[in-house]
This record gives sequence, C-alpha cells and structure tokens, in this order.
Amino acid sequence: DLRQLTRGQIAYNVILPYPFLLLSWWFASQSWYVLACGASYLFFAAAFRQAHDGYHHSLGTGKRTTTAILLLLSVLLMTSLH
Repeated sequence: DLRQLTRGQIAYNVILPYPFLLLSWWFASQSWYVLACGASYLFFAAAFRQAHDGYHHSLGTGKRTTTAILLLLSVLLMTSLH
C-alpha cells in the first residue's frame, strides 16, 4: 500500500502469524496432530505474508524492526529470508 498505516494495522501486521504458531504447539502438546498441522499451515501462510510485506517495507515498522522480524522468521521457517 502507498498509504500510512494506523497503529492497529501495524500491530496486526506484526502479530498475525504468531498466534497460529502457539496454537500449533498447543495442539501438538495435546496430541491433536491433524489440528496442529492445520495451525502450522496457517502460521506458514501468515509468516510468508509477513516476510513479503517486510521485503517491500510495508509492515509499517522501522528498518531495524523489519530486519529483526525477517531474522526471526528465518529461524522459525528454517529458511533464509534476509
């Protein structure tokens, strides 16, 4: 987007994938593996969306925060994103 993001939109962009990751871990700890796989898929989809927005500097965060997010996603997704 070529417009300014609100604080709520920035928070949404930054937080979006992580509830799915926590949900996936919780489902796996309960031995609900099918649900864990579904939550893992949602995490990966949301995380790659976040990485894409990071590449295009459209997360609404500063350069250092964007770099830190891409580094965190690189570790969590086990791929080189930055």
